[in-house]
Amino acid sequence: MAASSSRGGPFHGGAAPFRSRDGLSTRQAASSDEIQLRIDPMSADFDDEITGLRSQVRQLRNVAQDIGTEAKFQKDFLDQLDALTRLSSNRSRPFV
Repeated sequence: MAASSSRGGPFHGGAAPFRSRDGLSTRQAASSDEIQLRIDPMSADFDDEITGLRSQVRQLRNVAQDIGTEAKFQKDFLDQLDALTRLSSNRSRPFV
């Protein structure tokens, strides 16, 4: 088998069968269509990435909220402008 195979071998330092280079390993469960997945905490440091993603989600949520606020403001402004335009066109013109 090639050194980059997903089975444990020289590439993985004799790691457990089905071990990936990302620190994940699988094994067959009781049922043949189930797989149990274990994340090796030494190889997988997701805390920083999760924190970064949460920060990005928070920023996107704030931007979306700002966009919604701006859209509401502009809609209200255009509604007022439309009402003023209708009001001025409905008034009778002064006599000349």
